[in-house]
Amino acid sequence: MGFAVLLYGCASSTEPAEESTSEAVAADAVETTTTTIGLRPPEIRITDRARAEVGQVFSDAIVVVDPNGDDVTIEVARRTPSGFTVVTSPRGLVTGFEWRPTRAGEWTVDVTATDEGGLETVETLTLVSRFARQRDLLVAMGDSVAAGFGRDRSDFSGSDECFRSEGDAYGALVA
Repeated sequence: MGFAVLLYGCASSTEPAEESTSEAVAADAVETTTTTIGLRPPEIRITDRARAEVGQVFSDAIVVVDPNGDDVTIEVARRTPSGFTVVTSPRGLVTGFEWRPTRAGEWTVDVTATDEGGLETVETLTLVSRFARQRDLLVAMGDSVAAGFGRDRSDFSGSDECFRSEGDAYGALVA
């Protein structure tokens, strides 16, 4: 392995350097710097996951910003689940979405923003819907249950009530 050493220096001169007019002006001038920001695609600000119960409404805004100040076109995927609608302003601009799921499941919807220069950004929105939690209905016979002395359905199926978790509750309705 070899090493190379490079030395840089100034040649000495006995003659004085002539002062140029550009150097004289530059000494009095203020130095300026120009920074050019390259073209960047638009930014989409949207929730990545929407959760709703079947029949309930979930709504959120779709905010798009273009760092270069270009006009932006927003497109929401053509295939959306039932109950999904795009919300627009009176001028026809996309401002958000509403979703009232009609069945339980999980879907994805792509939101695409394209600026005047053709630069685009795609964000994926995941929609998750579930059925509303149903209250437990306990049908049992016996005076302790009918009197409401704290039996739940697991007690009648052979479970040990000592292992009942903190989140478990007693029956809400006894018939």
